[in-house]
Amino acid sequence: MSAEKIPRRKAEAASVLVVDDHPIVRHGLAQMLRRSREFRVCGLAGDAEECWRLLEAERPRLLLLDLSLGGNLAIDLIRRSRRAFPELGILVISMQNEAFFAQQAMDAGAGGYIVKEEATARILHALRRVRDGKTYISFPVMKKMLYQYAESGADQDPVRRLSAREFQVFRMMGEGRSTREIARELAVGVKTVETYCARMKQKLDLQSAKELLKHALRWHAPL
Repeated sequence: MSAEKIPRRKAEAASVLVVDDHPIVRHGLAQMLRRSREFRVCGLAGDAEECWRLLEAERPRLLLLDLSLGGNLAIDLIRRSRRAFPELGILVISMQNEAFFAQQAMDAGAGGYIVKEEATARILHALRRVRDGKTYISFPVMKKMLYQYAESGADQDPVRRLSAREFQVFRMMGEGRSTREIARELAVGVKTVETYCARMKQKLDLQSAKELLKHALRWHAPL
């Protein structure tokens, strides 16, 4: 897949590099930005490698980055980009309406986190805030972050110690899924899920599977 460079125009507009692994979403976001006089699309990328090439070539003001590039690629890309381009503003756009993923992105250096279900106007508003050096987090995600912070009674929610895959299992437990259902969904063995559970108990300082399940259900409780 080759990176797409967009001709320069709207010199006063903030340049934006759009990164999403789904072409329809990628081009839809670009079309939305082109209708705005405040932003100029300088490139489109479908993966981390393309994104990095365009970051070096175009030096955009903003990066609109899909979180679901696979594994921890997006988080690693945020860290790497912030080190190489300190002035780059990064807005993460995601299907995940979860405080855990938002916190990971913000800790890595993103300036904002917005869920894809938000209206176009909110995405543009979020980009403006990140462009201006401010922070934006979708309200439902922020609400969960505040709830979990209050519930933890500590500066850091212990759940943040979990790896991305451990959190995925933890979240599915909170949804009421059985070990076998989780294994089938993740295409892994039951023993693998049990291993994740053992690690989670250790990281969360829990003594039994029942305590882990109770913690997952409480943590994932709808607001």
